[in-house]
Amino acid sequence: MEFTRPILSKSYENTEPNIGLGKDYFVVNAIRNFLCIPSKIYYWDPAYASGCVSDQTTKRVSDYLQFNELPEIKVSINEYAPLSNAYRCMTNPKTSLLSKLTLGFYSSALYALSIPKLTGLFYIDTYDYASNTVHLFSDKPDVALFLAARAHYETDSDKSIYRAFFNKNSVLKHETCSQQMEYVLDYLREIKAPLSEIRAARRNISDFYRRELHDPAASALEQYNELFNF
Repeated sequence: MEFTRPILSKSYENTEPNIGLGKDYFVVNAIRNFLCIPSKIYYWDPAYASGCVSDQTTKRVSDYLQFNELPEIKVSINEYAPLSNAYRCMTNPKTSLLSKLTLGFYSSALYALSIPKLTGLFYIDTYDYASNTVHLFSDKPDVALFLAARAHYETDSDKSIYRAFFNKNSVLKHETCSQQMEYVLDYLREIKAPLSEIRAARRNISDFYRRELHDPAASALEQYNELFNF
């Protein structure tokens, strides 16, 4: 399979990344963590949906967006902002009017009604195509970086939002996740990250796909990574 290499900036510009930081509410965090106990056990990950996103994770994703000059991508960290999310769905320049009135409306309504900050439903550590937003609730720097790369890939892509939204085909997922890994690896090389950091990112991202997407693309991603002699 032939992969298109991402175009990365060589230096930082005065492009402020769009980071939304939600406030910490003890009761809200406690309810979400309680409701997510089955998921924490299933994934064997106590940090899942904890809402305690460290400055390291925030800086990781912020640096990626700034390096690649992507102010149009929003990263929502432990945040619930239904009006802002609906506005982004309805004003996303990448989507057509039909997409806004169908998938955009559906996505904004699902986000508003599910209240992910309280319930831990649907929008935990994921990328929303309709609003071009990365939602983070867990302190996983490499996963945050990978989701930013997913947003980068979709922003660069000229394919339909419907393809992105209904991407259930394992071959397409293999291509997509491999492209995203390509973005991550090229970025880490550009900033001259240590070899150990690159290896750790590759391992953590592969675990993320294996555990949370339950798709053959996870094993395919590992096979793709073996092509790199790290």
